[in-house]
Amino acid sequence: MRVSVLIPEYDFKETHPEYVRSGFRDSERAGIPYVENPLGLMYLSSALKENGHEVELIDGYFHNREDIIDRLKQFEPDLVGIQATAPFWFRVKDISKQIKYILDVPIVVGGSHIRYAGGEIIGQSEHIDYGIVGDGEPAIVQLCEVLKGQKKPEDVDGLFWKEEDNVQHAKNKTSEADLHELPFPDREEFDLYRYRPSLHRELPVTSLITARGCKMGCLFCHAAADRYRTRKISDIISEMKEIEEQGIREVLFYDQTMGADRERLIKLCEEIIEQDFDFWLQGNLRIDEVDTEVIRKMKEAGFWKVCIGIESGVQKSLNKLNKNIDVDKIKKAVEIVDSFDIQISGTFILGIPGETKEEARKTIEFAKELPIDFVKFFPFTPFPGSPIYENPENGKIKDDPLLLCQNRINFVPETMTEEELRQLIKNGTKEFYSRPGYILRRIKKIRTFEDIKQNILGALAYIF
Repeated sequence: MRVSVLIPEYDFKETHPEYVRSGFRDSERAGIPYVENPLGLMYLSSALKENGHEVELIDGYFHNREDIIDRLKQFEPDLVGIQATAPFWFRVKDISKQIKYILDVPIVVGGSHIRYAGGEIIGQSEHIDYGIVGDGEPAIVQLCEVLKGQKKPEDVDGLFWKEEDNVQHAKNKTSEADLHELPFPDREEFDLYRYRPSLHRELPVTSLITARGCKMGCLFCHAAADRYRTRKISDIISEMKEIEEQGIREVLFYDQTMGADRERLIKLCEEIIEQDFDFWLQGNLRIDEVDTEVIRKMKEAGFWKVCIGIESGVQKSLNKLNKNIDVDKIKKAVEIVDSFDIQISGTFILGIPGETKEEARKTIEFAKELPIDFVKFFPFTPFPGSPIYENPENGKIKDDPLLLCQNRINFVPETMTEEELRQLIKNGTKEFYSRPGYILRRIKKIRTFEDIKQNILGALAYIF
């Protein structure tokens, strides 16, 4: 079969506040308005190709609607798959209508919004035929068998479909791939030089996962709904060898958190050291996963940056978020990472249920006191599937899917107005990045030409 898999047309301006957008030029698909390679689409492509199907991948970040439709008409697919995220569910429904009218082919949707809002959501569009909840790789391959009459839909884990306008589902409502059996992502379908995470050292960059799911249960996050599963370290090393041969210069480990299994992370770092790869590496950690041995191994393996969810400088707020950490532990962990000259990207949340303006200001001041290199102040954003989304408290969730992203305000606590929260985020960001001591710190840490470009773009976006 011929299968097209796509992300609808997308512009980061739709999901970022004006004070960030102002520093961005439409012709510059790089820098602060980050674009990361679509790992999910690349996994689907490799799974389909392994089973004998022809595949076309379309990333809507680089194509407008007319381009997407033209490519579909030229390819003439037997099945179209569309990635759905919460902010752009309306666009998924709209492009499905157009595709169905022009090509009249089966359409399947998958992705985070289908996973956490539920497969029944396909009932909102008469033009969408199927939905996949969970890992898409085995389900889309088996859906092709369904369309060829070789399999019944109820036997495809995670598949939802329609019968006489009623949404039906498989016996098992969630698809779960065997991570040991998945082929490596199909990176050759895209020009990876076009993908530039907001923070990187050298192009081209690719993302890579060592695990799926998360063991934790943070109040705002839906990732804990996915069972934590790991890949074999030998497979990860083999994939790194492959991307090294493809000329990749930097690897972004895209796990929710790399330190969920401490001994496994240390073993992975040791294997990377043994292979003597020439990559810049970056990944995500939790505060309670940081210790001297872990960070020493990560440094030796080539990690130049880690992203850490610090979230707040107020203990009451940390408790509310169910982070299971304290302020002193945050300070100690950040000091350990900084002592190994690994740069730190710290994320913080403002507008937490019950948080006052004064407490939010304490978090901003706390961020400025820490030896971190990059900061992002996010508004508290409950996602479908998270505990608080289903039972909001001490505030109101705005009924607008376009706001279901980390850069827009979709929750306003009772303790402040939306405008007050917006100003806290904007002013906190500018205060952090405009400090003379911080600017000197950044200059001292410049290592590559990409560093220079990102610092300039960051200043344009956040300061001026």
